[in-house]
Amino acid sequence: MTRMPTIRIAGTGSMRQAADLARAVNNGVTTALRGQDKSLHIDTLRVRLPANAGAGALEKAIRIALEKERGK
Repeated sequence: MTRMPTIRIAGTGSMRQAADLARAVNNGVTTALRGQDKSLHIDTLRVRLPANAGAGALEKAIRIALEKERGK
């Protein structure tokens, strides 16, 4: 069984904003990996975005980060 990932955030904001961000990250990763049939293990996935970045920017950043990890 796979353990749930730890999501760490830094900066100002409320717990609700952190929970919303965690859901957006989960959705971005799910979308980015849709259709992949290979097992993938990533210890740490780092994504940096400007303040107020939208879901599309987050998904794009996650896709780029995942591609970097796959290339290692």
